[in-house]
Amino acid sequence: MTIEELHHKLQYLESKKVQLENEILEIKRQIEHISPFTKEQKFELFKSLFIGRSDVFAKYWVSRDGLKKGYSTKTYTFKGSDYIPVSNEIKAVLLVKELIFHILMLLSLLYLFHTGDE
Repeated sequence: MTIEELHHKLQYLESKKVQLENEILEIKRQIEHISPFTKEQKFELFKSLFIGRSDVFAKYWVSRDGLKKGYSTKTYTFKGSDYIPVSNEIKAVLLVKELIFHILMLLSLLYLFHTGDE
């Protein structure tokens, strides 16, 4: 294949990818709409699977040199009586932020992998 053919094929595949991503989002919206559970009920179900203290959660960490990774326990409390209850909305935001972080890491790795071939 010539370079022009490869660029044309790449453009075609990227437009197909966008179409598929949009279709996936639409199907997810439909599933969300059809689901018999509310968002709050889903979150309560998720929490019920992890019985224990509701103020403790797992925090993902990476060592400074990037060689070690893992989870450690964290708490939403400050000092004893300064307990601050955390709503499901706040927990959902924290989960989304963690997800966004991992997506950005994957995208940066994909970018580095892609640019490394040129």
